[in-house]
This record gives sequence, C-alpha cells and structure tokens, in this order.
Amino acid sequence: MTIIQFLRLVARNLKWMMLTGIIAGGSTFYSSRDEKKTYTSNTILNTGLVTSYNISNSQGGKVDYGYTNNESENILGLARSRETMEALAAELLAEALMLEKPDDDTLTAGSFAELQKLVPPDARTGVVVPGDFAKTLLNVEACRARRDKNPIKDLLEGDHELFGYEHLITMVIKREASTDMIRIAYTATDPAVCRNTLLKHTRIFIARHRAVKEGQSTSVLDFFERSTQESAQALATKEDELLSFMEKNKIINYYEQTRYIAAKKEDLDEFYFKEIMSMAAADSSRRSIEDRLGNRINLPEINKNLLAQRELLADLSGKLTELEIGSLTDSVPNPSNKSLISALKREEDALIQSLRKNAEATFAVNRTPDGLETQALLQRWIEHWLIVEQSLARLGVLKARRAEFDIIYGRFAPWGSKLKRIEREIGVTEQAYLENLHSFNQARLHKESMLMSTTLRVMDPPFYPIKAGASKRPTMIIMSFMVGMILVLALAIAKEFMDNSLRDPERATKITNLKLAAGFPILPEKWRTHKRLDYQFLVRRACEQLRQRVDLDLRQQGLKDEVPRIAILSTRAREGKTVLINLIKELPSGAQVEWIEVPALLSGAYPVAELAQMDVALLVADATRTWNSADSRALSMAQEIIGHSCRLVLNKVKPDNLETALGEIPKKRSRLRRWIKRLAALNLSK
Repeated sequence: MTIIQFLRLVARNLKWMMLTGIIAGGSTFYSSRDEKKTYTSNTILNTGLVTSYNISNSQGGKVDYGYTNNESENILGLARSRETMEALAAELLAEALMLEKPDDDTLTAGSFAELQKLVPPDARTGVVVPGDFAKTLLNVEACRARRDKNPIKDLLEGDHELFGYEHLITMVIKREASTDMIRIAYTATDPAVCRNTLLKHTRIFIARHRAVKEGQSTSVLDFFERSTQESAQALATKEDELLSFMEKNKIINYYEQTRYIAAKKEDLDEFYFKEIMSMAAADSSRRSIEDRLGNRINLPEINKNLLAQRELLADLSGKLTELEIGSLTDSVPNPSNKSLISALKREEDALIQSLRKNAEATFAVNRTPDGLETQALLQRWIEHWLIVEQSLARLGVLKARRAEFDIIYGRFAPWGSKLKRIEREIGVTEQAYLENLHSFNQARLHKESMLMSTTLRVMDPPFYPIKAGASKRPTMIIMSFMVGMILVLALAIAKEFMDNSLRDPERATKITNLKLAAGFPILPEKWRTHKRLDYQFLVRRACEQLRQRVDLDLRQQGLKDEVPRIAILSTRAREGKTVLINLIKELPSGAQVEWIEVPALLSGAYPVAELAQMDVALLVADATRTWNSADSRALSMAQEIIGHSCRLVLNKVKPDNLETALGEIPKKRSRLRRWIKRLAALNLSK
C-alpha cells in the first residue's frame, strides 16, 4: 500500500473514524465525571553501596560495579515485594480504623467518611482494639488471612485507591542513575495517606532490609560463637585439671623445681664424695700413726675414756651436717639456722678440746721416756681420729638425705610426662579457642561492616502534598478519541489487505493473466450530473482507450474491407456487458464495428461456432468480485475457441483505483488536498 492509497483509505473512512472517536471520547468523559484529585509525594534514600565507610577496608578501594548493581536490584526488589506491600497495607488500614475522627496527618475527612461506609461498625467491632495498635494490626492481618470474604480482606487485596495492594504496587521505586540514591514516589487521592504511606513504607522496607542482612550472617556468627564458647569451656576444663594436679602434688613450677632439685642433688653428691675422700684420707693417716705408735701408748684405754664424748661428738656433727646440708639444699633459707649452726660449732669446738685434754691426760699417765715424739704422734692421731668420727657422722646424714632425694626423683619422674600431656592438651585446646575466637571476631567484623556499608538512610523525607496533580481526564478523553479512530482505521486497513477482489487494473491483470484494454469506474445513479467528480470524462477516456486498443488489434490482424466483429464476454452474469456496449455506442466513431454480447461463459449457453468467428474478444470483469479457478477454466476454453487471447475490460472500479490506467482523476480538490497529494507522491516542484 502506497502513501497515496493510505491517505485515500483514511479519507474514505474519515466519517466513521470521527464518529467512533467521538463515541469513545464521550464515554470516557461521562465515566470520569466523578474523578478525584490526586496528590504525589516522594522520598529519597541513600543505600551507601559505593560511598559508605567499610570497617574491613577503611582505606577505600576499587568499586565492584557488578556487585553494586546486583545489590541495588536486590534492594529495589525487596522494596517492591508483595510481603512489604501487604505489611504496608495492613498498617495503613489498622491505623485508619483506629481513628474516631478525621486526622489531617493520617486520613482526611472525605476519606474517613468513605472508610466508614466500606467498613461498617459491626465489622470494626471485632478488629479494632482501642489504644492498642499492635493488637489491631494482628486482627487486620488475621482478617486478610481468612478464606471467607470480609470487608477488611476486600480492601486489602483489591484495588482500593488508599489501602488496596493493587494500588500500592503502582508506587514508583527506582534508582537515581548510577548513584547510591533510591527515589520512591507515590500518588494517592488523599494527601495525608500519600505522605503516611511513604513514611510507613520506608520504615517497613528499612527494617526488612536490615533483617535480611543480619540473617545472612547470623547463622555463621552463631556457629562461631558456639564454637568459641565450647572451646573456651574445654580450655578452662584442661586448665582446671592442671591446677588440680599441681595443687595435689604441691608443684609450683615443675621445671624450675626439677632443675633446682637436680642442681642440689649434684651439690649433695659432691659433698658426699668429698666427705668420703676426706674420711678415707684421715682413716689411712690414723692407721699409719697407730702402726708407728705400736705399744708405746695404750690406745684402747684412750678410746675407752673417749667413748662417751665420742657419741656426743657424732651427735653434734650429725646435727651440724643436717643444718649445713639444709642451708645448701633448701629452696627457702631459714635465717635462724645461722645462729643455731654457730652455737653447735662452738659446742663442737668445746667438745673437741675436751676430747684432746682427756686423751693427753691419759697419755701423760703412761708417758714413756720418748714421750715428746709420741705426744706429737698422738696429737696427729687425735686430729685424724676426730676427722674420721665427724665424717662417719656426716656420711650417715648424707646417706639419709640422698635417700630422700631418690624418693623425690621417683615422684617427679612420672609427673613430667603427665604434665607434658596436660600442657600439650591445653596447647591444642588453646589454639582451637584462639582460632574460633579469631573467626568469631572476623564474623562480627564482617557483619558490622556489611551493615554499615548497606545501611539505608532517609536523605529526603516525604513531604505533605498540598497542591493536587494535574487531572488526567483531558488526556484520557483525547486518548479514547484517538483509540476509537485508530480502531476504525485498523479495521479498514485489515479489510483492505484481506480483500481478494479484482479491485484495480494492476491486481486484475495479475490474477486473470490478461492484458488490460480499459477500465471503467463504478457509476452512481446520477453520474452524468455528479458535482464533485467528472464521471463523463472518465467514461469517455475509458471508451477512447478501449477503441484505440480494438483498432490496434484489428490493424495487427490486417482487416480492411470487412466489418469487424467484437465479442463482449464475461465468465459470470451481471458483469456490466450491456451497459458497457451502450456506453461505447454513444460515442462517435470513424469506423463501423459490430458489437456482439455473448452469454456468460460459466452458463455454457454461448454459441461456439459464432464465437469462433470473432475478430476481437473483450472479457468484462466486475472489479468488486473475486476471481476463482472456475473463471480461469471458462476463460481458457473461450480463448481456445476464439483462437487468440482476450483483452480485459475491468468494470465497476473505484475511481481512485483507475488513476494508474486513466491518469489524473478529474475531481475537485482543495489546496490542502492537492498539496498533500503532491507531498505523498514526492512531487514538490509546484
């Protein structure tokens, strides 16, 4: 379809388009006569996805735009979710139902009166709990969850302009370009409800977002918290076991104590072996002196006289040795031991002097002539004898103390492996505790960081709309008018494309496979006096074209003296053959032609012999009808009889469709229409 054809189609159906558009616009005008004013408010929230502070990365870094976009979509999806909108609707209705009179911050007078009609007093009685919003909200949600119909459920799940879910989802929630900002806009018929809806939606939405974020890390955080508590308890148990073991065995510091005991035992062993060596040397010297003395002195008598003092000396030497060894091996020195050792040494020295005097006294009684030399040997013997006696006493004490050290060693040896095992278990438990504590702290840090970086903050609170928005009624009326016109035009275009009739010369020649001789317009009743279109001119031009075509065909056949015979054919009846012959005969012609009208070919009543003698055959076809295979077979048979092809004369064509056959159609056009036609034909030279 060309532009000109489209414009002609519009022109033919313009009155129906206008009529349908007026009806549609009028219907919209009538139905929207009670339209309410609308009020719009908005709020802006900051998501903090890009510019917020992050604990785990306080130095800043590259922005992950993929993560940012996904997180923004998640936030927008949560804000638009059904659960959020249902919670919002329930809170709005619960708060409105609790009002006893209109409130400019919650529900204006008109909306309050409408709500009283929608929710009668008997329906409010079981729902509203005066002074308790929480219980009222629970009752509202319970009414919505019921399966039976009730006024509360109808309001919440319907499209009510203040409390309906279907109206709340019209709330516009979008991200401001590529920023951290989210803009939420809402339009309602009540300015108080408009602002209150945004306030409640923001609060519910932020609370749900925080709950989602906390829930994502709570399970991990709880796991590490339990693990930390369990490992701390296990560590405390192991430490208590170590404490109990050390208290039971009176261990302060096992390793220091064992080191100290080992050192003191070495000192004791050294002291013991020195004492043995000292005693052995003294005893050997004593025996040597005794051999030299021989029978010059009575040693048994001297020993007998010294026996009592000898036992006392052994006792004193033993006590001194115990005190000296104690001061050497005790971990905590006793200050009183020094004075006691000094006293015992004085007593020992006095006893030794007494022993010497007694020995010398006994020797003086039995002194021999060589007494001076013997006295010197005796003094040396007494000295060695005293050393041996003191060593014997000391060795007894040292042996006892060594036995004590052996007992201590026997106790400390198994304690070492026991302590090693306990300390190793404590180390493993402590490491597990520290790992769990570190993971727990990291989980807490991640949670707080995530909450800080994704905290929603209200940057621009919703305002109370005072001025009503522009009415959409004129736009709706215009749109209805346009839709009505477009609907008729669409039907006309569809009809045009679905039209299978011969319609115009180009289409007819393609369908019939015949060459066009002429095309005649469909004629109204008073076509000769038609004011807008010159039908006489069209008919005259069509006749001239037909005669020219016939003359050319006759000349090509070489007919000169005979009167040519022209057959007027049609495949069906009422194709306009008679009218066409009458029109042709009215016109002057320089040559005589015999026009013969043949009955419809599909009727089978035409004379075959006479038809075979025709010089030219013209097939008249009605442009308003379809062409089928029966028409083609009848035409093919007729052409076999005639011996040559027929020419097509298309009858009853719409005048505009004859422009390609006859040229410019002579009808009255305004300047605008002429200009539009030139524009559509891309002819702008005039």
